[in-house]
Amino acid sequence: MQEDHPVAHKSRKLNETEQRYPMHDKEMTAINHCLQAEFVALTQVTSTLTSRIKEGLSHDPLAKILMEMAKEGKTRKFWVEDGLLHTIRNRLYIPKWNNLIREVLKECHDSK
Repeated sequence: MQEDHPVAHKSRKLNETEQRYPMHDKEMTAINHCLQAEFVALTQVTSTLTSRIKEGLSHDPLAKILMEMAKEGKTRKFWVEDGLLHTIRNRLYIPKWNNLIREVLKECHDSK
């Protein structure tokens, strides 16, 4: 991904050491570089689902109360981190708003 758009081709110049590699090693270096770039892209959280959960928290009355209690330090069972409401065992609180629970379940259980 470059500037939030998928790219089909990415290249870079080999450094001096890599230029002396045999052809097979150069190919493996290219594959390794691509895999590293893909790993970085996959590990970055830019989910629209996450932003929808954040939006849903502002529409759920119970979530509003829990977030306020967490911010005031009145509960140890809930805390706010990165705009998301977390609970025991670092689980996310999913608000009851706009079928978010169904979407999260579908995302978690139907993905391969």
